[in-house]
Amino acid sequence: MKLSTTNQTIKDDLQSFVDGIYDGILSPEQLKMALELSFLFNHITTDIDTVIFEYDSFKVKVSGVHDLHYEYEETVIHSIIKEAGFQSALKQFIRDNRITKLLQ
Repeated sequence: MKLSTTNQTIKDDLQSFVDGIYDGILSPEQLKMALELSFLFNHITTDIDTVIFEYDSFKVKVSGVHDLHYEYEETVIHSIIKEAGFQSALKQFIRDNRITKLLQ
């Protein structure tokens, strides 16, 4: 999936969102959405007509995606983010990140 410039910036800032760099700049809702999007963009792949989100043992596959127009891209993104497993994977990622920092 080719990301827009804004989405690429969100993807690149994953560690900043986790570290709280934007806490005083963005609202709590904006921070939550940015963290979710960044995490998603960092763990998503595409293959011909399939979008796959995968983190650790959690995997969501959306098939039948032939041409990701903006509107459909948003639908795919939000359908993955709404998955309970996605939220669990995000929590696991944050926990793993904190543990890694403690061990450094």
